[in-house]
Amino acid sequence: MLSKFLSLFSKPPTAKFSASAVTDANFTQGTDWNSLYRDRYNYDRQTVLAEALKAWRLNPLARRIVTITRQYVIDGIEFDCTHEGTKAFLAKFWNDPLNHIGRHLGEWADELALTGNLFP
Repeated sequence: MLSKFLSLFSKPPTAKFSASAVTDANFTQGTDWNSLYRDRYNYDRQTVLAEALKAWRLNPLARRIVTITRQYVIDGIEFDCTHEGTKAFLAKFWNDPLNHIGRHLGEWADELALTGNLFP
């Protein structure tokens, strides 16, 4: 891998630059730039998500990290508004039986910590 990388610098550059538009074929010369400048390996998203869920289920330290994140993010959430109409709307939205925002906050915080998505 290192020899392949170093061989790229031993050859004189063959790309042609001009005032006209440069096409991908002329510029890259078949080099896979994504593989050269990556700081980690390619991964399968499903594998990473499965490993995160497995760690959360089996590893007490991972579960505690998620719990601490949940406590930090959602504990003590309150809203206050000087405009009475807006304050009434927020209270109605927050407490509406279809929304149950207060009940879902913990689940949402855990989901965000585990997968990075609030709504999978």
